[in-house]
Amino acid sequence: MKTLPFTFLLLILFTGFIAPSTVLGIPITSSKGKTVEFAGVKSASPAGLEVQVKKGGPILTLPWARLDLNKLKSENPKIHDARIQSLDGKKVALNLGGVAPKVDEVKMPNDRKGRLEAQGIFEAGLKAKAADNFVEMRMAIKLPGGKVKGILLYTTGVPGRVPGTESYVARGIDITDYVATKPVGPWSKFALEQGMAIMGIGINDVGGGKKGPPYFEVSKGTGDALLRMIDTVADRAKRPELKTAPFVLYGRGVGGASFVYHLAQWKPERVAAVVAAKGAFYDAEPTEASAKVPILFLEGEYDDEWKEFKAGNLAHDIVAKHVALKPNWTFASERRGPSGDSLEVQTISMGFLKSVVPMRIGEDGLQEIDRSASWVGNNETKEISQAGGSTDWTADKTWLPDAGVGKLWKGYSTGTMNATPPE
Repeated sequence: MKTLPFTFLLLILFTGFIAPSTVLGIPITSSKGKTVEFAGVKSASPAGLEVQVKKGGPILTLPWARLDLNKLKSENPKIHDARIQSLDGKKVALNLGGVAPKVDEVKMPNDRKGRLEAQGIFEAGLKAKAADNFVEMRMAIKLPGGKVKGILLYTTGVPGRVPGTESYVARGIDITDYVATKPVGPWSKFALEQGMAIMGIGINDVGGGKKGPPYFEVSKGTGDALLRMIDTVADRAKRPELKTAPFVLYGRGVGGASFVYHLAQWKPERVAAVVAAKGAFYDAEPTEASAKVPILFLEGEYDDEWKEFKAGNLAHDIVAKHVALKPNWTFASERRGPSGDSLEVQTISMGFLKSVVPMRIGEDGLQEIDRSASWVGNNETKEISQAGGSTDWTADKTWLPDAGVGKLWKGYSTGTMNATPPE
């Protein structure tokens, strides 16, 4: 990989030899305040950012010292997060812009609805009732070939405050297109291999000046709307099992993680397992029933997304607060982990669900987890051991469903996980 000399780099990239108005795709600002749009960004390494100036051109390295790192965080949060991860001495793939690998997508013909439903992909949407905490909600779901054993709801999102109000808008809650136009990828593959449907949602909760509770307070309308849309699809698809199929929930980010946490507290009898990753606003009080739902709470040492919203009730707060319930909760903080997604997050999340979902979903519906085979992780020492019946479940310990999840937990917590992309 070629690293440009500082003087040559500044001359070419940040003094106007390539005009800042040249639209190449990905804007990056130098420490001198000049902004250039690059055709592609390949990866972040300890040496700097590997970029492509023109599409099809060579990959060059921009030293970190020559970038405006504060502006990088606001302009390119994904690149900023990758830089933080690279401080451990590893290269972090980004593959943005012109260097991104091609992804096959489902072609959307004119008769979209009929063709999608022939592939097992169904969409639904509805307008809110007057008292609901949203204005409009939509969903898309891809069904497996056989009987639906469960519904994996995959959702990410960041809530944004509406100026002058206490309302939120669900910016980025994922995303009917994730399911409808891209029924591939690791989470879709994971769900379908487990005999589960994969579902995405989209929410607008403040259109037309509507004010009220945030969308992630599911008991205020969004939860009921979700169930109504699933029932609609069940009738249209002639798959009645959808109406009672248990949920497996994956939510990431302040909005996504809060949404799935609240859904588990609202309808614990319908939820098999939950991953709440890099989130906040875990406001709903757990009950004895909801404490039986296994939840993996993930934090990152450098995760600061919650600060933008002055969020409270972070994962470590509520885990410590409710330890007396002895909930089936696993808490893990990623060493040097940033906000957002990563292979480490994906690896421990899938490992956790592969472990607990079979424990929860039986032939006759949801079943309680037998904690006699549990393991325990020490949040201070990061050591794991078999729990045993006499374990003192204090705030410095976390529940682990089995030894396999225990190994993933230790790797995630110590920054030593060997995470690889799924096949």
